[in-house]
Amino acid sequence: MSFVKNTLEKRFSPDAEFPLAPPEYAILGVNYGGMLGIDATWTVAHESDFFPQQAWDGWRAAFGSLLHFTRCHSQIFETLQAQFRFAVHNLPYPDEDADAGTFLTDELGQHLFIYYLWGMYPLKGENSLLERFFQKTSGQPARWAALFRTVGFILRNAARLDQDRKDRFVSFFEWRLDSGSPEELKEFGSWLEAEGLDAEWHLDAFSKTLDIGHPERTEMYGEVQALSELLPNHPGRVVECFAKLTDRIENDTFTVQTELAKRILKAGLESTQEEVRKNAERVHENLLKRGRSDLLDLNN
Repeated sequence: MSFVKNTLEKRFSPDAEFPLAPPEYAILGVNYGGMLGIDATWTVAHESDFFPQQAWDGWRAAFGSLLHFTRCHSQIFETLQAQFRFAVHNLPYPDEDADAGTFLTDELGQHLFIYYLWGMYPLKGENSLLERFFQKTSGQPARWAALFRTVGFILRNAARLDQDRKDRFVSFFEWRLDSGSPEELKEFGSWLEAEGLDAEWHLDAFSKTLDIGHPERTEMYGEVQALSELLPNHPGRVVECFAKLTDRIENDTFTVQTELAKRILKAGLESTQEEVRKNAERVHENLLKRGRSDLLDLNN
């Protein structure tokens, strides 16, 4: 380890014969967590050498690699708060590569959400990096949508949630719902399939997002599949959501799984509650108007 540290210190030096290049900074970012585990004192002391804020290309390479290849860890956040603040302060990044398929902004947002979920800072207020993230990306609705979708995946993959984390997911959703961004809220499909929160809450939340907006795309396989699975215990709310979903169809080639659509429609039309039946009739009419003749006969 002493050899490694001595070698790095020579390369960190302003008088180094060969100054570190961005690919080398990327390697430093990848290995920051490992170095922190081996010698925290030395690594923390050289934070600015690992992440040189005065050299954008080097900093971006190092911090971007950290975000991309290192799992969230409380010690990393605690020792690199200045770097996370710097990352948020410099949003939006002028050199995001849309063709690369990944965005440093998106990965930063994911890490910031997880640290919020862990209770390392509040959702809103002066000390909230997450709120500042949304403020700095206010002109990039696609970045909001990407984070909202990822939060749904995080919720879906959570094996068990204590009450505090459930409350944090709910608080985040309510905050984003209040923002009223259709492009962001249209990604609620990733939340709908999660089991970490009460099914009634999921359906109520989905209904609220549909009141604000919905994606302009031609298929809703994931949403309809999730609604179908919730149908036995929540037929009224499922039919209500399906009605709102089909109200916003703007394309004659809209596709939805025939068997699942029939299942939801039949449950709604056979309901003893008038409101549920009316919602089902609305769904049927919406789909038939869009050329879904395969739904004329619900018994076959």
